[in-house]
Amino acid sequence: MVIIKEKNTNEIKEIKIKEGMKKVREVLIEAGYNPEEYLVSKDGKIIPEEEEVNDKDTLHVIKIVSGG
Repeated sequence: MVIIKEKNTNEIKEIKIKEGMKKVREVLIEAGYNPEEYLVSKDGKIIPEEEEVNDKDTLHVIKIVSGG
């Protein structure tokens, strides 16, 4: 089960991975996050959407905020 922790809200979601590994992008979408609006870190490092994660990983999502 991948655990997703949102940095700003401390919300925690758990996503089951049934078949081996999934790409970060797929996990975000399944958890209800728009991949275009969030950065993802694992073990303290930002990781790309294409990186694969397994059911033992904990991910932290950080909302991208921009303004003018």
